[in-house]
Amino acid sequence: MITNSLPRAVHPRSMARLLLSVPIAYVGTAALLAFAYVTRPALVSPVLLLLIVRQAAPLAIAVLGQSLCMRVLSLDLSIGGVILAVSYILTSGILRFPEYC
Repeated sequence: MITNSLPRAVHPRSMARLLLSVPIAYVGTAALLAFAYVTRPALVSPVLLLLIVRQAAPLAIAVLGQSLCMRVLSLDLSIGGVILAVSYILTSGILRFPEYC
């Protein structure tokens, strides 16, 4: 038995279905990054992208924690205080981070 190992051409309908299955948050993020690159290319530099990731990390951890609480049908109201404390510690200068510039 001989099998054809050549890749098949992608059908346009399957490609459209694949593009429509991408979450809207990913599409929005890609659109914002493309818009930032077109209007101000310096905003998409690695240094600024790392700064944005560093500032968004505490919120992402809080979102993961809240989604875990909601998954077990509970609600944690103390997350506001934790976010406030983490934001204050990161922005007040208590912790020293190396300068990238």
